[in-house]
Amino acid sequence: MENYRKGKNVEEELDQTSIPIPKLPANLLWMHVKGGSKINNLLTYAFQKFPNEHRHVVWSGSGSATAKVISCAEIMKRKVKNLYQITKICYRRIEEYWEPKVEGLDQIVVNRNIPTIHIYLSLDPLDENEPGFQAPIKKLTNASKRQKQASNKHKRQNQQGHSSSSYNTDRDRTPTEQFAAMGVKDNKRKKQQKPYEGSKQRPKEDRLVDTKTE
Repeated sequence: MENYRKGKNVEEELDQTSIPIPKLPANLLWMHVKGGSKINNLLTYAFQKFPNEHRHVVWSGSGSATAKVISCAEIMKRKVKNLYQITKICYRRIEEYWEPKVEGLDQIVVNRNIPTIHIYLSLDPLDENEPGFQAPIKKLTNASKRQKQASNKHKRQNQQGHSSSSYNTDRDRTPTEQFAAMGVKDNKRKKQQKPYEGSKQRPKEDRLVDTKTE
């Protein structure tokens, strides 16, 4: 591409009519997220409108903005309970034009598909058969909470009992047996007394006997 220079880009426009979600209400809040948008500013504006003025919101973004779209939607789901969700992933087409630097060369057009995501959040129930549907996360009832707490307590008691029995068993063992149970060898060596050799210096006791006069 050294004989070409970058020309114009023609991007497929991303607007509210291009959202691939059927039966969208007319009165919805559309949040178009761009790569340079700040999440704090987006959420501040969105919470001013939703759910006071709007019951439906769509977060849209493409390219580097897809991660911000997901973050904004997840934060809104934590702040506003019982939200129904439909997620759609598609592509947006961009044409790049490369102009020749040398005469006789033709113009080059490069087509690129950029991933795009749309997340539709609604306070009203949505079509469960629509691909990408996600129901609200239901809260645990009091009975479910008590059952979960009892199960966790039983698990902790079993773990503590197992640890206590293991400690008592290890306490009754000698260090060598404990090392053997852990797969570690006891490298402690016993001192061996060297035999007496006549050519070497005799023990101190023998020298005392020799020097004693009768």
